[in-house]
Parts: sequence; structure tokens; C-alpha cells
Amino acid sequence: MKLKHLLLSALVLLTTTVTFAQEEWEPQTFVTGYVNTAAEYTDIDYKHYWNDIDPAIGLSEVALLTSYKPLSNLEFKGTLVYHNNLSDIRDLFVEAYGRYTFNEGFKVSLGKYLTPLSPVNQYFFAPLNTAASLPMLVSHHYLLPQSISGLQLSGEFGEDIKMGYNFTYGSYLSVGHSAFGMVGIQGREDILGLPISTDSEDFERVSHLGGSGRIYANYKGLLNLGLNYFDGRKSLFAISYGGGAPEWKSSSKNSYGVDVQLNLGSAKINGEYWVGSEETKELKSSTGDYYSAEFKGYYLEAMYSVGKLTPFVRLDYVSDVQGAVVLPVNYELFKLDQQTIWYLENVLNISEFDTQLTADVTSYTVGLTFRPIYEILLKAEYRHIMPSNDFKMLTPGIDLPQGSASSYLEDGSFNHYTLSLVLSF
Repeated sequence: MKLKHLLLSALVLLTTTVTFAQEEWEPQTFVTGYVNTAAEYTDIDYKHYWNDIDPAIGLSEVALLTSYKPLSNLEFKGTLVYHNNLSDIRDLFVEAYGRYTFNEGFKVSLGKYLTPLSPVNQYFFAPLNTAASLPMLVSHHYLLPQSISGLQLSGEFGEDIKMGYNFTYGSYLSVGHSAFGMVGIQGREDILGLPISTDSEDFERVSHLGGSGRIYANYKGLLNLGLNYFDGRKSLFAISYGGGAPEWKSSSKNSYGVDVQLNLGSAKINGEYWVGSEETKELKSSTGDYYSAEFKGYYLEAMYSVGKLTPFVRLDYVSDVQGAVVLPVNYELFKLDQQTIWYLENVLNISEFDTQLTADVTSYTVGLTFRPIYEILLKAEYRHIMPSNDFKMLTPGIDLPQGSASSYLEDGSFNHYTLSLVLSF
């Protein structure tokens, strides 16, 4: 009998404690944001494409981040980011979701959220990044989309060594290489002057199904290691006939990546390495295989804080703009003489070449930031960008002459300068 009364008393006490804790909870609202004003200049010299780009000063980016927690385990979050090259209202809302926390090891989110793979993609906001520009494997959105709408499961375990995971599935917009920054260089460094561009007017923004997975480990905040996977079950592959506007064919895309962050106090080192591939589902090349492409991107950056100053350096590489190009044998980029053209067309009966367009770019970045107080951040950055564009012959038995398709730029490289002032609240 005493045991029965004891258990009943414990149950009443527990119920009262939980009820009291719920009554003690007060809804929490958090609002923050920033304004990024930038001055940019590039000395890019076009050979076959646009006119030279003038220097520009103005509003580069403005953002508003809000969250509301009506309960201790329920949170709603919305993030709006506007930039001066924004062309689609759907890109304005980078996040809008609700998350319910069962416990730290299991959380469920529904809505639209930043793709939880690359750490830079999850925290791309100007006040949180030392550099004025993002690594190209993130800003290009080829290896992973910026946002996914759908379901996310996530959790974290441990204390000194924390293990975490997240899995997502839903839809994402075919972003391609959208221009960013005052002069429109960021985000599309390696497609300048190319006949295939996902930033062109012919590119149709549609939703594709896809999902992602990430597991990571963190040791006392000093070392973080992440393994990432993105599966785009439905995507688009670009093919151009005669060097004209591209057509978009159904394809599948997937990519894998690893990221490492080393935090030594004043010194920090970050790096990522990604590879990916894409294959059409409805169109075959002259070899009898489905058109396909392989992508790669990586960066390594280091920074060292000295008081309110932080100098930084970064090596950046990406090879992600690829598509099929069917061109006539007399296309000027192939640099074939008339005798060779006559032989191909009349003896071999070849009137066009089936090629694969490739575009690689390497960038070296140095910069300096000054943060007198947390709400004010001044960034100065210099980038030396080296794009390399070429064609790979797919037509069997045909080799292109050496150097037949090089960069459209005069010397294949250019410089980009940025001075950025970020005010946050």
C-alpha cells in the first residue's frame, strides 16, 4: 500500500513539474539582418562576347533572418536574401521552415531550407564569412543546390566528440550559374563567353526531385569532418546544335563531397573537395552512349586573426559547366583548313562534330578584413581568375587540332577586386 502511495505521489510530482515547466516557457522571437554595400572592378577583356564591364558601386546584398519559438521544442525560421542580380522571386526566400525537436538526437523539419551539406552553403551570409566572395563550388550551385524544399531529419550526439547527421528529400530549382555581385562575375566565372550557359534567357527554371545526406564529427570545436552526398534524380543536361541556344534534356545528377574545418583559435583552415557526374536519360551521343559529364570542385583557405584584423588566402578550383555541342566541321573554333573540311564532308561524309564542352577555372584569392565592432565588417579582396574552356571530341575516329578551342578571353585570365562594407544588427 505504501508503495502504491509512493508511486502515485511521484507521478503527481512529475506531472506538476512538466506542467509548470510548460507554463514557465515564454515564446521567443529573434530578428537579425545585414546590408552589404560593395565596390567592384574587373579588368576582364572579352574577345567574342560582351562589352567590357564597368566598375560598379552599390547595394550588393541585403538579408533578413527571423525565428520564432512558441514552444521550447518547436521553431519556425524564415530567411530572405536579396542581391542586385536577383531575377526570380523564388530565390528571395532561401529558408522558410518549421522544426520540431523530439530530442537533440532527432529533429524533423518541413519547408524550405539551405541544403545542409557544405558548411559554407549553410552559412553563406556576408557577416559570417571572412572573404567577400564564396568558394566557386558553392556559388555555382552545380554540385549542390542552394536550397531544398521538403523533409529534413537531423540530430547530434555526444559531448567532447559530437557525431551528427542530416538527411533531406524534396525538390530544388535548377539554379545554374546565376550572377552575383555588383559586376556579375561571382557565381559564373567559368562560363563567360561560352555558347552554353545556364544563366541564359533560354534556361527554364523548373523544380527537380533530389535528396541529400551528411554525417559529421566534431572534436571539442577544434576539428570538424563532414561526409556529404547529393542525389538529383531529375535534372537537366544542356545540348547545343550549331553553337546556338541550348536545349535541355532530362538527366540524373549526383555528387559526393568531404569537408574539413580546423579551428586553432586565431588561426583557421577550411577545405572541401567534391566530385559529381550527370547523365542524360533520353539522348545518346555518336558513340552510342548517353551523354554524360563529370564535375569537380575544391577549395582550401586559411585565415589568421590579429586583433580586429584578419588576413586570409584561398585556392579555388571548379570544373562544372559541361554540355554536349554539335557543331558543323567548318565552325571557326576548330581552325580546320579548307582541304580538311572538304575531306571530312565529301570522303568521310561527316558534316558535324559531336563534342563535349568543358570549362575549368582556377582562382587565387587574398584579402583582409577589419571588424572594429561586431556589427561592422570591412572586407578588401583581390582574386586572380583563370578560366580554361575546351571541346572534347566524341565523334569516333576524329581528333581536334591542338588548341582548336581555347578560352574566349584574350589571355585566358583576369583580375577581380572587391571592397565590401557589411552592416549587421
